[in-house]
Amino acid sequence: MKQLAKYNVMRSKHVILLTSKFIQHLDIPALRRELPFLLLTLIVDETEEKDVSEEVRQNFDYFHVISGSDHRGPMVSLNYSEVEQRVREIVSTYGNKNTSVVTFSEICVGLVGKMNDLFDLEGISEKESNIFRNKELMKSFLNKAQIRTPRFHQYNPLESKKSIIEYFLKLKREIGLPFIVKPCESALCFGVRKINSQVDFENWVNNESNEESTYSIEEFISGQLFHCETIILKGKIIFCEASRYSCPVMEYFSGKSLGSVILNDKSDIRNEIVLFCKNVLAAMGNPEGVTHMEIFQNSAGELVFLEVGARPPGGMISDMIDKTFNINMVNLHLKITSGLQKSNVKINKRHSHYFWMYFPKNKGEVKEVRAPRISSNHNINWYVKKGDVILKNDQQLDKSCSVIANNTNYEVLAEDFDRLSKSVVVISK
Repeated sequence: MKQLAKYNVMRSKHVILLTSKFIQHLDIPALRRELPFLLLTLIVDETEEKDVSEEVRQNFDYFHVISGSDHRGPMVSLNYSEVEQRVREIVSTYGNKNTSVVTFSEICVGLVGKMNDLFDLEGISEKESNIFRNKELMKSFLNKAQIRTPRFHQYNPLESKKSIIEYFLKLKREIGLPFIVKPCESALCFGVRKINSQVDFENWVNNESNEESTYSIEEFISGQLFHCETIILKGKIIFCEASRYSCPVMEYFSGKSLGSVILNDKSDIRNEIVLFCKNVLAAMGNPEGVTHMEIFQNSAGELVFLEVGARPPGGMISDMIDKTFNINMVNLHLKITSGLQKSNVKINKRHSHYFWMYFPKNKGEVKEVRAPRISSNHNINWYVKKGDVILKNDQQLDKSCSVIANNTNYEVLAEDFDRLSKSVVVISK
C-alpha cells in the first residue's frame, strides 16, 4: 500500500470501489493523470480475490478482502458490516466530503445507497437505488408514469402451496402463457426461467424457488431486444445510444451466440428507442452516471421496457462504445458518481460502426473450432481449443470465442453481424 503525506489528506478524494466487476475496463492510469490527488480503495469478496491480478492490485492505494458475503449465482453482494467498517475508517480520516463509494456491479448498487445515507456521502440514496435493484418496484414505478412494461405479479408462495394448479391457472389468465419467473433482485439472468406449461411451473416451484427470495412473475415478450446506454451529468443526458441485440440475453445460456450492434444514427427505430429511454430515465429522476437499459419491440411494433441498471453495461458493450465514440463509460461512471467529473464530456462523432459477439461454451468435448466468416475489420479471441472438455455453462457469460468488428459501411457490418448471430464456431459433443 502506498503511504500518503499528511498534507495530501484534505486535498485528496478517496473513492471506494465495491467488487471487481468490470474492473478490466477501468483505466486507472488515465484517472490518475487527470486526477493526481485521487485515492482508490478496492473491496472484494474472498471468492473474487484470485481473479484480481497483482498488477491490478498495485493500481489501487488500498486493497481489502472481506468474507461472509452473499453469493447469488455468479454475483456477489458484499458483507454489509465489513464494508461499513472499512468505509467508516476512511470517512474518519478523509471526511465525508472527500469520500465516495461506487460500484460497477448491479447487485451492489443498494449497498452503495446504504453507505451514502449512513455517512452522508454524495451519490445515490438507498431509496433511489431500490428502484434500480428491485425489478418489481421498478416496473410499478414506471407504470405510474404510463411507461409500457410487461404485465407482472409478485409470486405468492402461500397461494402456490394452497393449490399449485389453481394458482397456475390464475397466472395463466392474468399474465398469459408462456410467462417468466425471476428473482426481484438479480442480475445476469440468474434464476430467470421461462414457464411454458403447468409442468414447468410445478418443477420450478418444487425444485428451484427459494422461500428466502421474492420473485416476480411477468409477461413473456416476444420480439426484438435492444439496449440503450446513457451518460447523465448534473441531471442532463449528455449521451444516449441504442443497439440491437442478436437475441434475448437469456437465450445465450441455451447455446445461442450473443452480441449487439450500435444502430445506424439515421434509422427510425434508433430514434424511437432513444426517445423511449429518455422518457424512462426522466420518470426515474435522471440518476447521475451511466445507465444500461433493455427494451423490447414486440410483434406489434410496440416498445416495452424490460429493465434498467444504474451501472455500466456488460459484455463487450463498453468496448464497442469506447471504440465508436472514444469514451470510457466505466471511468466516467466512477468520476460522475463520485462528483469528480466537473466539466463536460467530449464525445467523438462516429467514423466507423462496430459490433461485438460472444459464442457460448457448450457442454462436452470440443471436437472442432471454426473461424467465423467476417468481411469487416475484426479481432477474434479464442478461449477454448480442440480437445478441451467443458463441464457446464453456469449462467455466467462464459465464452468460447469473442469478436469485435468495425466497418465504415454500416450495411456490410450489419450483414456480418446477422450472419455471425446464426453461426456455430465451436462443435462440442
